[in-house]
Amino acid sequence: MLVFNDKGKVLFMHRISKHAHNTWAGPGGWLEFGETFEKAAKREVKEELNLDIRDIKVVGVTNHIYKDEGKQVVTVFVKANKFTGEPKIMEPNKCSKFGWFDLGKLPEPLMPSVKMYLESNSNCFCDSGLKYKNCHGK
Repeated sequence: MLVFNDKGKVLFMHRISKHAHNTWAGPGGWLEFGETFEKAAKREVKEELNLDIRDIKVVGVTNHIYKDEGKQVVTVFVKANKFTGEPKIMEPNKCSKFGWFDLGKLPEPLMPSVKMYLESNSNCFCDSGLKYKNCHGK
């Protein structure tokens, strides 16, 4: 899940849960049965950071194998350009901190699915219409 503020910065969390431990990514989680991507994004962002998001759209997909965990995970990247509330860590057992980052200066290490998306030179998350490496990934 990619939440952007009015300054064009994206909200990333430092994950400390078992899955993708010690990496940075947006809030997210698993789909519940029958849930749409948009409803899952709303639920996960509310559960993890106590924000209510809107203006939601799907912007990309990756298929990543986490060999150490014995998992194959399809990540659907969903973007929200509007939200209400102030971010607050709601699950301290899963996230140690968060911050707002410029797309050209993302924190490291990134969650493997985020890194895979950016390295595949997919469209930039900023809606410029450019590929990431020709936009913020220079």
